[in-house]
Amino acid sequence: MKGELAISTATIFELDGSRLLRDLRLPYYSIAIMREMRLGDERTLFDVYTSRPMYDEVPDEHGSASAQIERVRGGFYLSALWMLPIGNHRSRGTLFCTGFAIRLLPNRRFALEHKDVDNLRLFVRIVRLAARVSSMAKAAGESQCARLLRPSLEGHWEERCGYVVPFLNRLADLAQNDPRYARVQARKL
Repeated sequence: MKGELAISTATIFELDGSRLLRDLRLPYYSIAIMREMRLGDERTLFDVYTSRPMYDEVPDEHGSASAQIERVRGGFYLSALWMLPIGNHRSRGTLFCTGFAIRLLPNRRFALEHKDVDNLRLFVRIVRLAARVSSMAKAAGESQCARLLRPSLEGHWEERCGYVVPFLNRLADLAQNDPRYARVQARKL
């Protein structure tokens, strides 16, 4: 547990919960799942690994991506990590979002401090990237890999988190052969 959530009223930024869920590509009922979480509960949206090393210089370090939401006193604690060896020459292969807190308000609204707005944007970017790669896997006929990559707050996370996803290793090959995946290329350092 990260402790009690303390958001000062002078620096509050409010946002619509429905829009945040759309941005995260989560279903409408995810706020109900978040409200039912008890203090200390943690939900993993996705947690995947690759068998291909992230950097050629360090062959033991494999790529990984994950995002978590934890219930703390007064709100939620969000954190995310994206270290996968995919992406194009303009985007970074490593993204991480340090943990930050949000508060769930009545009427499907969230509140957070202004200093955490950039962290929220990065968290949304990481989760949307996982959803995009999941849709690519589904379009390529890899339904099992798509299920492992799709962000979800629903139960049974043990069945879809902590696994190596072979599609991530084949994504670079697909990008070379299929114009639909031309924007995603293997990271070259």
